[in-house]
Amino acid sequence: MLLELLSPDYVDDLRRLNMIYPLARKKPNARYVDEIYHTKDRVETRKVLESHNVRFHYPGETENKLFSDGHFLFTVPSDFTYNRVGYASEEFDDLDALGQQFQLTAPQLATLESKRHWATSMACTTCCRNDSFPWAMYIAAALGVTERLMPAVKQLRQGLSARAEEWKDIVKIGRTDMQDATPITLGQEVSGYVGMLDDDLERLADSLKDLYRLVLGENLLTIMFAAILIFIMVGGMFDLHRRMSV
Repeated sequence: MLLELLSPDYVDDLRRLNMIYPLARKKPNARYVDEIYHTKDRVETRKVLESHNVRFHYPGETENKLFSDGHFLFTVPSDFTYNRVGYASEEFDDLDALGQQFQLTAPQLATLESKRHWATSMACTTCCRNDSFPWAMYIAAALGVTERLMPAVKQLRQGLSARAEEWKDIVKIGRTDMQDATPITLGQEVSGYVGMLDDDLERLADSLKDLYRLVLGENLLTIMFAAILIFIMVGGMFDLHRRMSV
């Protein structure tokens, strides 16, 4: 569900969070509320979840009244993702049970259609943090390996290889635990590190195969424009709620 508050002067925790980020700052009252699940008895559902240390919003505890609305029960945002989850007992197809409906104007419909055409032409699919976080981590890891780690390992390998050649005639006593062992050259000893780094470079190159396989779009493929859009006015406070189904 998406919603945007009507009043530009309205301030709550989500607006304050949006104001931190430059892109979100352009529309600070727009927010993605997260999933809403249907349950036969939302009060009983809350009771069961609270027994497992899941916290819910209660009237008077949040600035945004939607989160303690009579139609929905919402969990307190996660400390890790700031996600909420909502529960409702009403049938989602029964719009009258959820609140007062309103129709989009012709210009609003035209804007929505233009965005849909743009997304189609750009082969866009929407995603959420479930996609974008690992996607960003994959790219960061791949860049770190190819641009920093592998060049540094290759430079170290080349330096040790040069030393192995330079020291190939220097004989030293080998060691086995606490005893002397078969003599070897210092170059032979250093060449062992060169071989170890060669193996490491092969492992790093092999790991890139998985990092290059991006996961973006895997979880919420085309959810924004393939979804059924339903617009609701709840309590006169909210611009729109969008219920999405994949």
